[in-house]
Amino acid sequence: MKKIGFLGSGFALYGYLKYFSLKKCNLYTLEKYKTIIKKRSDLNRIYSKIIFKRNDKELLDHCNEVVVARRPIDQEKFINNILKKKINLKKYYFEKPLCSNPKKSLEILYKLKKNKFNFNIGYLFFYTEFYKKFIKTCKHNINVNWEFMSYDLKKNKTSWKFNLSKGGGPLRFYGIHFIAILSKKYKNFENITSVITFKKNIPIRWKCKIITSSKKKIEISINTFARKNKFTIFSGNKSLYNSLSPFGNYQKNKKKDYRIKYIDYMISDLRKNNKYKVYKDSIILWKKIEDKTKFVYEM
Repeated sequence: MKKIGFLGSGFALYGYLKYFSLKKCNLYTLEKYKTIIKKRSDLNRIYSKIIFKRNDKELLDHCNEVVVARRPIDQEKFINNILKKKINLKKYYFEKPLCSNPKKSLEILYKLKKNKFNFNIGYLFFYTEFYKKFIKTCKHNINVNWEFMSYDLKKNKTSWKFNLSKGGGPLRFYGIHFIAILSKKYKNFENITSVITFKKNIPIRWKCKIITSSKKKIEISINTFARKNKFTIFSGNKSLYNSLSPFGNYQKNKKKDYRIKYIDYMISDLRKNNKYKVYKDSIILWKKIEDKTKFVYEM
């Protein structure tokens, strides 16, 4: 039977832990997450199924697979530790971005490959309905627009998700999904312009325009401080996708996170396909975009 550990107090618990609780496996996480689990009704229901450990080492000693969904800077430290100590389990599930910046991410990626670690990075957008339509589009220019009000910004909460040095921001935390998709669909890029807009020193918007070698123009706009939720993709003048979010017009459900079904799609896909080249190409494109990125400041 699988013995799966979960590290991270957010999506590792209400996404991955919840998903794997429906499978035949033993579940492990840290004692410090007990309060979080008890407060969420969806997780409290499976509390008795969870085996708690005091620290990372104890958890790793008992597991053959581990999910890591921590801040990129913390994930980087974790990966360096398992590489140094050669803790090569059967499977690791990491979150995106792999590290806080593309340079470090590429270095870590090569080390994981060199040391023959079996791992996945959670690019869930590959399994959405919009992706199926996007990947088939090749004749026209593409325009992607994603607008929403971030929970942290709405509540005026300080969060690493808007700290560039920690792997946050509209490009590194949100835009990284689309960079992975673009790197898979297009192989060569002639011109890149990229702008991150700050409001009161908080990065809230990212706009990027890319010209491919076949002269196709791709424009991406992400606004994390919008009044309404909107996600649209246009191919030329034709609407390709229109929804409230990249995951569709979902309704929040306290009993089940709407992304769990995409975890299922991803896990099934991983049994058939090795994604290393996708990860490498996406990080290389990420670096090219960051090298061209300019900052604009608003009051």
